[in-house]
Amino acid sequence: IVVIVGCSCNLNQELINSVKNMQYVSPDADYLVNDCEFQRYFWSHQTDRNSLNAIGEQFNVIRWLKGDHGRHFFRPLKDLKYGTRAMSLTFENHISTHISGVIAKALIGYRNGDSVSASIAVATSSCGMVQQYNPHTFQRCNQFLFWRNCHDVTEYHARGYHPHELNNVLAKLQSTASSELYGSVAQNTGLTADNSGPILESLYIEESQVLRRYYPEIAYEYIELNDVPHHEFIAAVHEASQGSVHDMDVLNRILQVAASTPSSSFFFSPHNNLLYVIAVNLTETRYFIRMSAFTVDGRLPGGSFATSVGAWNLERAGNPVNPSVHELLGIFPPLK
Repeated sequence: IVVIVGCSCNLNQELINSVKNMQYVSPDADYLVNDCEFQRYFWSHQTDRNSLNAIGEQFNVIRWLKGDHGRHFFRPLKDLKYGTRAMSLTFENHISTHISGVIAKALIGYRNGDSVSASIAVATSSCGMVQQYNPHTFQRCNQFLFWRNCHDVTEYHARGYHPHELNNVLAKLQSTASSELYGSVAQNTGLTADNSGPILESLYIEESQVLRRYYPEIAYEYIELNDVPHHEFIAAVHEASQGSVHDMDVLNRILQVAASTPSSSFFFSPHNNLLYVIAVNLTETRYFIRMSAFTVDGRLPGGSFATSVGAWNLERAGNPVNPSVHELLGIFPPLK
């Protein structure tokens, strides 16, 4: 394998720029959590194009990326079969009343001929949830013969968590996980973020935050396929979705619309827990495909499908759910 040092440096610089872009200041949630723990992991690897399909099998030793979960995370590297760059930025959220946690993951890979270079960073942030209470104040009186003494007494009754409190916990965990992620890349590469350098610009970071109003637990993954020829379009989308987008009527319709205009977008929910929002740009006979995948703990309008060349056109409504498919479509710009 021929490793080009300059390419590896640029790859890691782009990775740390992107991880820096994931950071933001979180609201105060210290009164809601305690006993917080953080972990970080960094991996850099070179392989060849023919080994991409098996790459996820090599890393079951990573405790939080075992089994199918780990293979799913490394899956974007398989897209280098069609493109020269693969990427994924993900917050995987697990919010509960006992222990809440976030796994922040960033992946970037480049292909130069048949040689592939990749860097992975993973960080976790988890905290115990502090029980919250509602105060209840009442008067308690003691009476002895004709003498009566009253005073206020406050009791505290256990309660659940308000939506804004859970949102604050989620924001805190994402903020600390992304900080750990940045520290992991910086420690292992010796690099710091360069604000003027390239970043992995996931299309729907802001939109995914809006989506979390409806689905507290959500994993967001972003994949790019560049330089896809017309005759491989359907296979590229199918493989990039790990077979989740397999409806041939949908795939053929996506190709039909994408081939007719320089810019198009697509909204497709293969089942009730998975949503794809896809942006396609056509240049001559080559396609640049950007796929955002949202896996949620909740019910999406499974089967829904919409196309856009400037405005959303709902072609399949899918299963009736709350929020409705129209509300979800309203989150995403028709072109981006």
